[in-house]
Amino acid sequence: MEWHLEGYDNEFTGVLSVPPLKDYDVSLLGKIEFLVPSIELPDRVQLEFRLISGNGQILSKNALKLSFFPHVKPLFKKESAMSLYAPDLAEAADLLGLRRVNDLAEADVALVATLTDDLRQYLLQGGRVLWLAEKNDAQQTFLGLINIQPRQGTVWQGDWVNTFSWISPHPLFQTLPEYGLLDLNFSELTPDNVILGLGQDAFAHQVYAGMTVGWVQRTVALAAKIKVGKGELFISTFRLSQNMSSHPVAAGMVKDMISDLSQGIIKKK
Repeated sequence: MEWHLEGYDNEFTGVLSVPPLKDYDVSLLGKIEFLVPSIELPDRVQLEFRLISGNGQILSKNALKLSFFPHVKPLFKKESAMSLYAPDLAEAADLLGLRRVNDLAEADVALVATLTDDLRQYLLQGGRVLWLAEKNDAQQTFLGLINIQPRQGTVWQGDWVNTFSWISPHPLFQTLPEYGLLDLNFSELTPDNVILGLGQDAFAHQVYAGMTVGWVQRTVALAAKIKVGKGELFISTFRLSQNMSSHPVAAGMVKDMISDLSQGIIKKK
């Protein structure tokens, strides 16, 4: 059996010996091992397999999709870092390369698990907040029609055969290897909550991930950015807070959303 990593040179090619087999027999051939090549951006590649007969005929072939991720680098250099208010997510400051502050008034950006009245006031005055709305009690302030809804017990709990979740093909998420339907890369990050209250027009420019059930109906957001007063609020219900230190997709999504929120601040500084 020959294997090859599509798009890479002969360094990522090999052969596994196949013992004599009868019809319907199964045999463990061994392991395919290699070091992931050095990359700057995430990549989605195919590991291709071909079963070759003794006379060189291809008997069968298959492929397995793999995701490669570079090491997550800090978003900013420490000496020029912006300030981050993250009372519940201390490790995020180091992950992003930001200077952590304990006073919301001193923060350039806030990263929180619970949205309170104080944070709403901060937003109204021009603040920027990434809200990881993962828990049922994550919303503790008024946001107009916007409401965080647990999936359990609703049409969005995922037991419809034609339910699917997606991430928009938008340049914001630069650290994701591929866009479109959520796949096994998100198996540990699948949201337990959804975002209600966004109008249909918001899905064109403000919603970056969502879920649809039924015949392309009942579409809701999983990640969206909205204006609150003079400020910007990025809402994500993906389970990122407990995974950002160990999961490359979680780390990358947090980094990308903070990077998006920081654009106006960087231009001012």
